[in-house]
Amino acid sequence: MFDETHDPATTMRQRRQEAEAQIRAKELRKVAQGHVLMAGFEAYGNGMNGKGLFAKVNTAAKWGLIWFAMIAPILLVIDQRW
Repeated sequence: MFDETHDPATTMRQRRQEAEAQIRAKELRKVAQGHVLMAGFEAYGNGMNGKGLFAKVNTAAKWGLIWFAMIAPILLVIDQRW
């Protein structure tokens, strides 16, 4: 009469173990994403501080944005006056 495969305690224990495993997996994914992000920042910083093509392109882009930020407001005001 008593079927052990339908034991409520066993079923609840299995569900709890599965839920705990999912929680641990989610936490590990969050930690791994943080490590990937920090590795990306470190690689970007190393490339930016080097002497290669990436550093030159990065410097040119930075100066281009600085000049654009200085000139764009002036051009907008001149356009309004004329």
